[in-house]
Amino acid sequence: MRRGVVLLLLFLAAAASGTWLFFQGTRRISVTPPEAVPANPLPAPPVSIVAIPFGVSMEELKNLARTRLPEEISGANPVRESLFEGRGTYLVRRDGTPDVRLDGDRLVLSVPVSFRARLNGSATALGISVPVSLSADGAATAELSMKPSVSSDWQVRTQPRILLKWRRPPAATVLGIRVTFQNAAEEFLRSRIEEALPRIDAAINESLHLRERAEEAWTDLQEPRRLSVSPDLWLSVAPLSIALSPLDLKPERVLLDARLESRLSLGTRQPEKKPNLPLPAVSASDPGGASKGFSLQLPIFLGYDAVNLKLKEELSGRTLSAGEGRSITIETISASANGNRLVFEVKILAVEGAGLFSTRRAGTVYIMGTPKWDRSGRSIRLDPVDYDEGTTRGLLRTAAWVARPVLLESLRQAAVFPLSGPMDEATKALGRFLDKREIAPGLTLRGSAGQVALESVAVTKEGLALRVLLEGNAGLEWIP
Repeated sequence: MRRGVVLLLLFLAAAASGTWLFFQGTRRISVTPPEAVPANPLPAPPVSIVAIPFGVSMEELKNLARTRLPEEISGANPVRESLFEGRGTYLVRRDGTPDVRLDGDRLVLSVPVSFRARLNGSATALGISVPVSLSADGAATAELSMKPSVSSDWQVRTQPRILLKWRRPPAATVLGIRVTFQNAAEEFLRSRIEEALPRIDAAINESLHLRERAEEAWTDLQEPRRLSVSPDLWLSVAPLSIALSPLDLKPERVLLDARLESRLSLGTRQPEKKPNLPLPAVSASDPGGASKGFSLQLPIFLGYDAVNLKLKEELSGRTLSAGEGRSITIETISASANGNRLVFEVKILAVEGAGLFSTRRAGTVYIMGTPKWDRSGRSIRLDPVDYDEGTTRGLLRTAAWVARPVLLESLRQAAVFPLSGPMDEATKALGRFLDKREIAPGLTLRGSAGQVALESVAVTKEGLALRVLLEGNAGLEWIP
């Protein structure tokens, strides 16, 4: 009996000891979570220079001259010419179709005119003065040579010069002598043309509406535009400044080369609409300055939803052997941003030994990884990847063997995100967009994509962003 009681006590002691060991084996792993570090925002896209040629055809300028120049002008002025002294009354009529041509670096407006004068005064010869009244007819071509420019307030200035070419100078016979009244006629014509010069600039500006058209284009540029669907790609333009080079005069067209400084970017999310920036004052640019072109950042986003879905499929529920009768089971795993790195929150169950005498520990560990671009595989990988300092210190106090590389290596192998497909699709979509696209009435975007180079991989609040630098040629062509 006594022996049986002793055996029963020993059994109960052994059972109690096993139970104590079992409960000690399921202790919680206690580690310090990493300090929260805000994710860095994406840097602003580089400043791009896009050439915007504004063109006006010679034919349009001719039509402007035909419709806006007066059919006739009249007036009077004093005349003193050779034997005659008196007053002339003039009537000048258009005598043909006005023309606009190019002469070196100047535009020349030619207007054929007929000239008729009525002269009343006196003729003096040999000390004898007699009253006379006579008529004089002539024909000339009035030429206005202009070197147009655009001021900072978007107004065209013509800077004109006047030249009169007489085909038939006005003349009359006075007291039997042929007298030419060319000087008096030229004085009259020049005075009338000079009076009209301010109206010429006003007429050109009223016809071209340069500022209004520039404001329309400036505003239209700031509208976000969807380039493609699946994947979604949006083009955003943030114009900064605009400069104009001297007019480029061609036999068929006058071109005003505007150089727009802007920040252009492509993204997979519809940009937030911002208040439009007002059209700035125009500045002068060097015609030999920066060439046509653009420099775009092409961010290809990999959101954390997609990252965590892949990690779940690859790792959740997976048991890893740590050797020497030890194993680590990954229950759940999720990634988020921590500064310029990713932090992986991994809930694990670590088991050491077997049966009732095994040691079991459960809890959450934190692993830090830096995403890098793998050029050969065209994918994002983690390099380096390691336990957070707080996790390392906590494991050393409780279960140092859990900190072995097996968990890190499994995460490194699973966290590979191929992006060759999205990159190819994005580049193709941009190429189709730049081929030729009318983005506003009379405003066409033309260009071609050239060099494509990886710039960096960034950790953002929303996900991973592969930033590709895309360079090429582009221009906004405006034809009224």
